[in-house]
Amino acid sequence: TMTRGAMRVEAWVGDEAVRSLVIEAERHATHPIADAIVQHADASGLHSNATSAIDEVRIDDCGIQAQSTLGTLHIGSKRYMARHACVIEQAHQQQAHAWAHQALTTVYIALSGRVVSQLAVGDALHADTQVSIAQLKRWGWQIEMLTGDEPAVAQQVAQAAGLDADAVQAGVSPEKKLAAVKQRNNDQAIVMIGDGVNDAAAIAAADVGIAVSGGAEPSLAAADVYLARPGLSGLVDLIARARRCRAVVVQNLTLSLTYNAIAIALAALGFVTPLLAAVLMPLSSATVLGLAMKGQLKSKPPVQHEEEGLL
Repeated sequence: TMTRGAMRVEAWVGDEAVRSLVIEAERHATHPIADAIVQHADASGLHSNATSAIDEVRIDDCGIQAQSTLGTLHIGSKRYMARHACVIEQAHQQQAHAWAHQALTTVYIALSGRVVSQLAVGDALHADTQVSIAQLKRWGWQIEMLTGDEPAVAQQVAQAAGLDADAVQAGVSPEKKLAAVKQRNNDQAIVMIGDGVNDAAAIAAADVGIAVSGGAEPSLAAADVYLARPGLSGLVDLIARARRCRAVVVQNLTLSLTYNAIAIALAALGFVTPLLAAVLMPLSSATVLGLAMKGQLKSKPPVQHEEEGLL
C-alpha cells in the first residue's frame, strides 16, 4: 500500500541445493515476494527443473509449505517458521537482523524443520507516500501502519514515510489487523486502506474500506472504494473531494432553507404573487445547481504525484 509493490531479491545466502525447490514452490503463489523470487530466478538464469520434486503445495498468509525430494520445505517469515517449529540458528538470525536495518525483509527457507537458507527482499516507497501522509496529518487524521513485516523493517519504512514510531504495529496477523480496526476511541470513524489478502477482513470491518490498484481479489471484494492508481495520493484526492462535497451540500441546504423560509414568510404577508413564486422557484433550483457545479470545478487534487492514474 505504501510501497511500490515491485519487490526485488537483494541477497540470497545458504544452501544452494534448495533454490530450485524454492523457485518451483513460489511459482504456485500470487504474492509480491513470490513474484520477486520468480523474477530474480528468471533474470539470473536459475530456471527450475524441480517440477516433479515438489508436491502438496500449501499456501497461507505467512508462507508456503511443500513436500520435496529433500524433505518438507517451508518458505516464509519468522512467524511462519515458529508456527511450524522450524529451528532458526543464530547465524541466520544475525543475518536477518542486519538486513532489517537496511529495510530488507527476510524470507527463511527450512528443510525438515531446520532453516538452511534465507533471502532478503526490498521495496521502495511510492513517490507520493510521504507528502500524502503529511497532508492527512494536517487534516487531523490519526495514521497507523499495520504490517506483517518484522519491527525493524517496519520502523525503517515508517521513518521514511514520516510516521512516528508509536504509530506502527509490526508482525501483525490478519486477525490482529481486524482487532485493531474494531478498536474505537470516542466513536471515531475508521478508514482502512490495503491491497493484500491479509487486509480483507479489516477492510470489510472498517467504516470505510479502501483497496488500491493491483490489490488481491479478496481486498477488492471487501472494499467500499477502489483507487485505480497505486500509492496514497488517490486517498488524499478522495478525502479532499469528499470534504468539498460535504461543504457544498451543507451550503446548498442552508441556502435552500433560508431562501424558502424568507419566500414563505413574504408569501404569507401577501408580497409574493403566484406569478412571482413561479419565477422564484426555478431560480432557487438553478442557484443550487450552479453552486454545486462551481464546487465540482474547484475540487482539484491537493497532491501532485508522479504516477499518473484516475480515481
